Amino acid sequence: MADRSNHGVLLVMILYCQFLITFICLAMLLSGIANGAAVRRDGRLARRTPVPSPAPLISVCIPARNEARNIAACTESLARQHYPNFEVLVLDDCSGDGTGDLARVVAKRHPNVRVLTGEPLAPGWIGKAHACQQLGREARGEWLLFTDADVLFAPRALEWALRLALARRSDLLSALPRMRVETFWERLSVPLVAVTGAGAISFALMTRLKAPWYGAASGAFLFFRRVAYEAIGGHQAVKDRIVEDIGLARAVKRAGGRLVLTGGGRWVACRMYTSLREVWEGLTKNFYALAPGPLCALAVAGLLGVYAWPWFSYLCGPALGWGAWEATILPLVQIGSIALLRAGVDYGAGELSLRGLLLTPLAGIFLSLIALRSASRALLRQPTAWRARQYELWRR
Repeated sequence: MADRSNHGVLLVMILYCQFLITFICLAMLLSGIANGAAVRRDGRLARRTPVPSPAPLISVCIPARNEARNIAACTESLARQHYPNFEVLVLDDCSGDGTGDLARVVAKRHPNVRVLTGEPLAPGWIGKAHACQQLGREARGEWLLFTDADVLFAPRALEWALRLALARRSDLLSALPRMRVETFWERLSVPLVAVTGAGAISFALMTRLKAPWYGAASGAFLFFRRVAYEAIGGHQAVKDRIVEDIGLARAVKRAGGRLVLTGGGRWVACRMYTSLREVWEGLTKNFYALAPGPLCALAVAGLLGVYAWPWFSYLCGPALGWGAWEATILPLVQIGSIALLRAGVDYGAGELSLRGLLLTPLAGIFLSLIALRSASRALLRQPTAWRARQYELWRR
C-alpha cells in the first residue's frame, strides 16, 4: 500500500513538472514568434527611413588576433559596402599567424581600410576589450560599429544599420547574425544556442525595460552612437569581462541609453567555431560568465528540461507506468513547441533540416555538459585560455 501511495505522489509531482515545462516551451515559442514579427517591423522601419545628407561617417572596428583564416573575407565584405561615408579599421592584436599582413593586402586595394598595430595587453584587461578600446580611440566616425573577424556583411549592411538606428533612436543597436555551421559539432551546438536566445529573450522588452540586468547584445554587431559609447567610457567599462557584449549592453542601459536588439540574419553572417575543440572552449569560456552561481544550475535544469526531458517522457514514460498526460499529451506539446521554434530559427539561418530537429535532445545534453565544465572551471579557479592567452578570471 505504501509503495502504491509513493508511486501516486511521484506521478503527481511528474505531472506538475510536465505542466511547468509545457508552459516554458509554449512561452519560448510565443517569444520566438513575437521576435520574428519585431524583426519584420524593423525591416519596414529601416526601408522607410532615409539616410541623412550628408551621410554621417561610420567607423567599422575589427579587433583581430590570429584571424588569418577570416580577416581577408571579413575586411573585403566591409570595404565593398554601398554606403557613401565610412572607414574600416583593423587592429592586429599581436597576432602570430600573419593576420596583419593579410589585412594590409586588402587595405592596398581599398583606401578606406586602415590596419593598426595593437599595443601589448595591459594588466587587468581582456584582450578583445583592450583591442576595441584602441580602435575606439582611432575611430573618427559619428557612429561606431564593433564586429568580429569571423563575420561577413551584405553590401548594404551599414546603410541598413544606420537607417534602423535612426528610426529606433538607438544608442546601441545590436543585430543577431545568421549562424553559419558546417561540421557536426557546430550543427549540434550553435543552432540550439540561437534557439535558446530566440525563445528566452524578448526583443521588444529589451528596449522597453530600463533595468540594466535585462540587457543583451551580440559582439558580432555592436552599432554605437559615438556619444553613447563615450558616455560609458568605451570598452573601459568592460575591460575585465570575457563576455564583453553583454556588459556593454548593460552599461548603456545603466547610463540611461536606449538599447535595441534585433535580428540581422539578412545582413550579417557569422561562423563562430570550426571544430569540436573550438565549440567546447568557446562556449565553456562564456557559460559561467553569463550564468554564474545558482543561475548556472538553473540553466542546466532548463536545457535538460526543455530539450531532453520531453523526449525521455514520450519514449520511456509509458514503460514506467506514467499516465497519458505525463507520458504522451504534454510531452508532444513540449516537443512540438520546441520543434516549431527551432524550425523557424533554422529556416532563417538557411539550415532547416529534419536531422537538426532530431538532434535537439542530444544538443541539450551536450550544452549541459559544457555548462557543467564551465562551472567546474570557475569553482576550481582554473585559468581560461582563449586566442593564445591565459586569463585568471575566477581569482579576482
